[in-house]
Amino acid sequence: MSGQFVREKLRSCLAIRRGVMLALILIGSIHCLPTVAASNSEVGHGAEPQSNSLVSVSTNRKSYGSQDDIVATIRNRERYPVVAFDRGYLCTVLDLERRANGDWRLLGKCPSTQPTQELGIDPGKDYRVAIQPRLSGRLQEGEYRFVFTYRVNGRVGETQHVYSASFLITR
Repeated sequence: MSGQFVREKLRSCLAIRRGVMLALILIGSIHCLPTVAASNSEVGHGAEPQSNSLVSVSTNRKSYGSQDDIVATIRNRERYPVVAFDRGYLCTVLDLERRANGDWRLLGKCPSTQPTQELGIDPGKDYRVAIQPRLSGRLQEGEYRFVFTYRVNGRVGETQHVYSASFLITR
């Protein structure tokens, strides 16, 4: 890796962490925890990479109560970094969809007036997002899934989407 690449990644990481800390202080509703999987046994419930995608999203359970924490893991098995933005549900990098009348409906996007933060996930790395609905309101009972929208290696115009397996919210 070039020194320039490492410096840019470090700046990006520090900016993301500052943004995450500000979000935690201001709204206290999410925790984003970048991690490296210790073993293949850490794979949670969720979809394996879809079609030819080497990026996946999984959840830690198949069912949650309306105020339970929901932990999702984004796994990058590409040979290159993937890049996403924090404009999803509760200002995370994930969008949340709910099935209604047989169709998937996108729930609220990030209402923040803060500048959009870019998240890079390096090859072979995982990124965990914990959503705490009890701090921002309840999720209705029903079937949900996460959507992760990203670009490989930061290439403009090549946006891709992967979906988690659906999970249930119960009382």
